[in-house]
Amino acid sequence: MNTKNANNKKNPLILVACFSLGILIGASGMYLYFQVKPSPLFDFDSKTVQKITIRHSNQRITTAEKDEIQEIIQLFNDFNYESTEALEPAMGWEYCADIQTATGITWIFFEEDCVRIYQPDGSSVKYYSPGYFQNLIQSLTY
Repeated sequence: MNTKNANNKKNPLILVACFSLGILIGASGMYLYFQVKPSPLFDFDSKTVQKITIRHSNQRITTAEKDEIQEIIQLFNDFNYESTEALEPAMGWEYCADIQTATGITWIFFEEDCVRIYQPDGSSVKYYSPGYFQNLIQSLTY
């Protein structure tokens, strides 16, 4: 009888441990599923883009080729950032993409690892994604 009583005491402990583990796994899954993801910074329609000029210092590369436009627009639309940095008012940028449509030009300031969006007061926010634009920058031949 002693063995039976010991087994009966272990069974509730095992059930409680399994139940607790199930709750922990479920809660972790819910957290990951419902975690708020930042919305995309860009949502361009490449069909409306007439040309793109990428500037760096005093150099420019312009393309009106639909395949190249689609590739560059897709790169900006797919940009997801891992962190941000708010900056005091200051001027300056590394690269600038001038995206021209029939309604005007949108400027996107970027570096190898970030996009910089200026606010009306001159301050800006950098959105970081390490190395994201490295291939684009390396493909530029001025």
